[in-house]
Amino acid sequence: MSWIHQNDSLYQKFRFASTQQALQFVNQICLLADVQNHHPKIILSYTKVEIYCTTHDSNNTVTELDYTLAMAIEQIHANLKG
Repeated sequence: MSWIHQNDSLYQKFRFASTQQALQFVNQICLLADVQNHHPKIILSYTKVEIYCTTHDSNNTVTELDYTLAMAIEQIHANLKG
């Protein structure tokens, strides 16, 4: 997994060929986050999506919930690129 620790979060930047593809990625993450009841900070800027995963209920630290969410986000990304 290529995520990095940044400011008490797991962070990753994804790039896409189009804004529509980036938005599709964000929408799929939102559906997943609702199922897991664990919502990342998402920044969408044209074809770039930045994700920050942290657990607010654990004093804004990285927990197993964040790693689980990050791995699922990686799978969504792989499926879109696939």
